[in-house]
Amino acid sequence: NLTELGEEYLALTTKPERLTWIENNIEHLSQKQLKIITTLLLYNADEPTSWGQAIRGKDRWLWEAAVRQEIMQLFEIGAFEWTDSRDEKLEGNRSIPSHVVLKLKHEGITAVRSKGRLVADGNFQKNTGEDTFAPTPSMTSFRVLNGYAAKHGRHIETGD
Repeated sequence: NLTELGEEYLALTTKPERLTWIENNIEHLSQKQLKIITTLLLYNADEPTSWGQAIRGKDRWLWEAAVRQEIMQLFEIGAFEWTDSRDEKLEGNRSIPSHVVLKLKHEGITAVRSKGRLVADGNFQKNTGEDTFAPTPSMTSFRVLNGYAAKHGRHIETGD
């Protein structure tokens, strides 16, 4: 619903005017407004292979809005906090590096939304002695689990 973006945006008639408005207001947009912006900017969008390519490309506001939306969601659920590398709370630990994964989601041949994902590079995580793992089963494990569940009348649940 474009009315969520406000009368000022609705009064703009050309794409350059709207892109300038997005550039000037992107830091103050709500999560709902960012979702509307990413939907509007999808037409003829190209999927970049890196953040650098995204911010230098013609679709830079699409990708910036998608990444801002992702970061807002992560803050909302308390997934992380911004810290200074000299913060005493880090107690000699380093921040885990991260990167951005940018994708266009399609329905058939039509792009229906853009996604920006902030991904932590867990391979740089310091070993604290606690078990850390990526719960990704092999196909063999998956088949064994399903066979066992079917044989014993069990249900399998999963979470992400």
